[in-house]
Amino acid sequence: MKKLLSKLLLLPLAVSLLMPSLVTHANTKTSADFKDLAGVDDTLKAKIDALLAKGIFDGGSGDNFDIDGNMTRAQMAKIIAKIYNLPVDSTNTTSSFSDVGGENGSNGWAIPFIEAARKAGIIDGVGDNKFEPRDNVTIGQFATVLVKGLGKKPDITQTPWYADAVKQAIANKVLPDDIDGARPATRQDLVVGAYNGLGAFQNVNNPTVMSAKAIGAKKLQVDFNKSAGNETVNITVQKDGASVSAQAAPSSSSSYTLTFSEPLKEGKYTITARITTNAEVTLTANVDVMNEKLTKLNFKYASDYIPIAPRVAIPAEGFNQYGEVMQLTSADITVASNEAASWDEGQQAAILNTSRLEQNDRVSLSIISNSGVSVSKIFTIDSKLPTPTPTSTSTPTATPVPTSTPASTSTPTATPTATPTATPTATPTATPTATPTPAPEITGYAVSSGSFVGSTKITYVPAVGNSLRIVTDSSPIDTPEVGENASSIGEAYTSGADILNVTEGSHIGLYEVNASDIVSKFSDITLTDSDIGAEPDELLFTDYSDLVAGSAPDTAKFTGLDLPAGATNWRVAAYSTTDLTPAAGSVFNGINYAVNDDIDISGSKTWVALAALDASNRVVRFAWVLYSPSMPTDDIISIAPVASGDLNMLMLNYASNALGTPYPAASDFISSIVINPGMQDETTVDVGSLTATWDDITNSFVSLMFNQVTVESGDIIRVNFVPGALLDYDDNPISQTFAEIAVS
Repeated sequence: MKKLLSKLLLLPLAVSLLMPSLVTHANTKTSADFKDLAGVDDTLKAKIDALLAKGIFDGGSGDNFDIDGNMTRAQMAKIIAKIYNLPVDSTNTTSSFSDVGGENGSNGWAIPFIEAARKAGIIDGVGDNKFEPRDNVTIGQFATVLVKGLGKKPDITQTPWYADAVKQAIANKVLPDDIDGARPATRQDLVVGAYNGLGAFQNVNNPTVMSAKAIGAKKLQVDFNKSAGNETVNITVQKDGASVSAQAAPSSSSSYTLTFSEPLKEGKYTITARITTNAEVTLTANVDVMNEKLTKLNFKYASDYIPIAPRVAIPAEGFNQYGEVMQLTSADITVASNEAASWDEGQQAAILNTSRLEQNDRVSLSIISNSGVSVSKIFTIDSKLPTPTPTSTSTPTATPVPTSTPASTSTPTATPTATPTATPTATPTATPTATPTPAPEITGYAVSSGSFVGSTKITYVPAVGNSLRIVTDSSPIDTPEVGENASSIGEAYTSGADILNVTEGSHIGLYEVNASDIVSKFSDITLTDSDIGAEPDELLFTDYSDLVAGSAPDTAKFTGLDLPAGATNWRVAAYSTTDLTPAAGSVFNGINYAVNDDIDISGSKTWVALAALDASNRVVRFAWVLYSPSMPTDDIISIAPVASGDLNMLMLNYASNALGTPYPAASDFISSIVINPGMQDETTVDVGSLTATWDDITNSFVSLMFNQVTVESGDIIRVNFVPGALLDYDDNPISQTFAEIAVS
């Protein structure tokens, strides 16, 4: 594909890229110039006119189009080369085929087109180094070259060989439905196939997707999913239904950059691109644009040292969200320093007065935007640096002209010796101490009770590029200075996160810092009782049952629940400790729960948080419930007593109604062995090392051998069974899922 022209055009006027070969000239023939087309229907005439205008057909020198005549192979090669934009060497007079050109020079005009189609792999010879340019073409042959030109490969192994080519030509709307592939193709077929093939080729190669994005305060970029080629592209831009003017320039073969005279205003812009093909393609994209905003500030003063002078300029620059430099105005910028300072719009610099300072004094300087973006630096005075030239022009002091004294004729008088006058000793003036500049106060924050008892939340969104830090104390927190480094102060904080372990009267220092951890704003927040998560009302013992073993290992369940007044649903969560009790009225993010649902208590989670919630899932009442494992009530398989110490064997005893059928492997009926399940020191025995020895006389017990572990008095040993593996003497599954014993 050729690259788009780089000419700049004014929008919303069309951005046009025109191929000269597609422009209609005054001498181009139309269907009206051919007598035999007088009775042809208007649709066919329109196709002929379009192909004549594009130079696909030239119509010959006579006044007869020969619409019903047969299509020849030479004519087909010419049309295929033109509609598929094949590279044609018009100077080529040598054919690869012996029957084209040469002595039979009447078809020499076809050589460039036949060679172009042959090199593209679209048309082949007929064998014996011949092309037979005057031979008629069948619809099947025409369909084959049409679909090949679209980049498709017809299957010629079918019967008849052209069946798949005709099928593909119809599917791609190149040839009409139910066309007979065996009949000879006429010039009317050539018109229809060329017109539709050209349209299909252009649609395949034209963009089908367009996107747009803002790339600058005054720039939008329009991207197509493929090159727009050399077709005519018309782009218009609208905002809120009104046309917006811009200059457009192709930035690549598949994209445009639109440049506007003014910064883009916040809102939705609609870009429409019309790409002229055989049938016009219209693509639309919307882009949401934000107002230009300052996102970053930098000093353009590389040194850490500044001179002593009444006017020291420290240049700075601001960048918008696109990385472009912004003009900083006095209305948008505050300059904070321990010396007199201001912002100079013309110089885009902070102006410091360092006249009263001495060698090695320190000067802090912060430039802070209204949106909270800031940059800070501490400079050191170097008195050896040259004093900068003032930007204002001073009025020069007039120099007096001396008056000449006439020579004296009198006797000169001796000049008395001057009595020296003592020079008084200068009393040094004390340098005043620099006054620190306190950080501006954070405003617009909100404090609310936290999600847990004794917690609070602060909601505040810092400026882009800035972050938050907090310090919690029982006493007021001092306001930091502008430029102070906060990297070692407190801890990082995210807006809306819970701050734990606070009480009424606690102070929270909220610091807004820039990317270098330099303080830009601060606020000391004193908490009230309403700012802190309160203890919820406790559930009554009549509201819930004890926790019992669930239907699967490492689960527990409530077998009875009774919602208290004001509650609509239950939620639960399992924990290993009871440190974080949800606050009254807070949203409890557990899982929805109904009676007899299993609760996952794996991983030492023996405490279950049970919350009765209102319709908004806020806590009405709450309780911590401890799960204490107990023996199954229907156990018919038990573990023989175990003493403390090293353990590498367990014995399982079968009741008289249990079928102690030996299994080939212990893992066929035992899923796991756990020491102190659900507790902090939970230990799992390696089941892979497990072997079982069965009592083959009475089938009343089995010995389990495993890698040695150490147990202590009071430890709980649980053997979990494979579901359905245990049977009674009637071959019915035993409901028991595990056996437990306490170490003596």
